[in-house]
Amino acid sequence: MILKKEEPKSEKYLPEQRLAYAFIGITLLLLVVTGLIKTFKNLAGLNISNDTYFWVAQLHNLGLGLIIFGITVHLAAFIFKANRPYLALCLAVK
Repeated sequence: MILKKEEPKSEKYLPEQRLAYAFIGITLLLLVVTGLIKTFKNLAGLNISNDTYFWVAQLHNLGLGLIIFGITVHLAAFIFKANRPYLALCLAVK
């Protein structure tokens, strides 16, 4: 897909969906790890330097921006008319 070649056969998920889910999954992992590190500051006996805490907070903020971007772009796929039938399929599944 990225190299403009023919897309491989897919059983359940389209290649675009797999890329989107991988991006969102990696970003969520970043948020979880940095969030856990940020909570370590509140535990007694554990000291995190201010510089480390600053960069962890910056990565956490970056992760927030990336997750908002990723979900927005993923949902924006329905703007294209060719993808609109997938929306009906998603809403029909219960």
